[in-house]
Amino acid sequence: FKISDFSTDEEFSYSLKTAYLNDTPNIFSNGFLKIDLPNKELSLRDTDFSTRMSSFSIEKLKKSFSHLKADDLPDELEGSVHAVIKQLKLNNNGLVTLKAEGKVAGGKIVASKKIKSPIENIEAKWDMNESDFNFTKLSLQIGSGQITGSAKIKNYSAQPQFNALLNINALDFNDLIINQTNEENVKIEGKLNGYLNLTAEGTVKEKILESIEGACDLSITDGKLSDINILKIVLGKLTMFPGLPEIIETGLPDKYKKKLAEEDTVLTKAEIKADIKNKQIYLAPITVLADNFDFRGRGEADFDKKFVLKGAFYVPPSFSLRLVKRLNELKYILDDQNRLFIPLQVHGTGADLKFIVDIKYLGKKVIRTQGRDELKKLIYKSLKKKTDKQEEQTEPQQDNQAENQSGEQQTKPEEKSIEEIIIDNVLDKFFKLDEY
Repeated sequence: FKISDFSTDEEFSYSLKTAYLNDTPNIFSNGFLKIDLPNKELSLRDTDFSTRMSSFSIEKLKKSFSHLKADDLPDELEGSVHAVIKQLKLNNNGLVTLKAEGKVAGGKIVASKKIKSPIENIEAKWDMNESDFNFTKLSLQIGSGQITGSAKIKNYSAQPQFNALLNINALDFNDLIINQTNEENVKIEGKLNGYLNLTAEGTVKEKILESIEGACDLSITDGKLSDINILKIVLGKLTMFPGLPEIIETGLPDKYKKKLAEEDTVLTKAEIKADIKNKQIYLAPITVLADNFDFRGRGEADFDKKFVLKGAFYVPPSFSLRLVKRLNELKYILDDQNRLFIPLQVHGTGADLKFIVDIKYLGKKVIRTQGRDELKKLIYKSLKKKTDKQEEQTEPQQDNQAENQSGEQQTKPEEKSIEEIIIDNVLDKFFKLDEY
């Protein structure tokens, strides 16, 4: 510690070298200091601080933070940290004035117990005053993916309020997840994209978690769920249709058998929007598309990775009609696009997925669809009898008109009558189930 022109009345310069988590000096500072004894004030001006994170001993870090689990601490740190205090004033009441800024460059964190790939190219710029701390720029790289954004802490010295806006670009699950070897779990592959906007407040971890609110919009590209064939699992849950398992095993053309024999589920699209409040994550809407199914739904999750999803699972028309051809009863669960509709629930923890088909709801749909079709036939049959009688009365007039149109033929597409349209609409409303 060196001082030039020390004074109790005037500002003087200083330089400092000190050691932290190291046996040799690794933190360096110089600037201008003023000690105002009569007013009991201390002031700093144009003061620099710098260090390199690689100089911090990980072993000493573990000893200093012994209350933390070893898995929560990094294995390696790199990067330079530089800060400038432009103005600072302290008195008996505490902090009076503060203007400071700083940056982190070339940062790297290796935490092999928490994340598979190193967090690299960490860059940050920040500034702060008496009440607020602002990260005006944040960026880091994990594998080939990147996270950028900004963050702010308001009223940091009393009741801090946090806000962060993060953008995620091509973050690969293979770079994030350490252990995907559990045979009971599904291995998730793909690249995560989207944004998160989060707020929180408090100084205690539990209170901070309780206060988190926000929203996110995420999507997965090049997605794949390894060691699971979702279509096969879901169709296997349709126990209310006897004979379906045999058809799935032996009664389909080779191209459909091949689909059901695949070990993985390749996703063509996966999108999730969510709101976060009261330690719950409300997922809506959820869209998951593959070449052999379409799932659309909603759900809830919590911070312990437990989740429940509920929605409509659709099988493509070509596959659906092929199944209906072999098992006629399946026609009662076709939608207006000739897709098999299956009410599905998915629940689990993390990548441990469990699938449940809502057989009760599906049974109601079969009964209502069957009842609607039968009632429609009866009404149409009654209408046809009345129409036939009217046609018999008008036949002579029509014959005369036909003779006058010597050989001229007119072909028009068969259209529904107004009565038929009204009947269809009434039956649709009467037999309609609440959306799943």
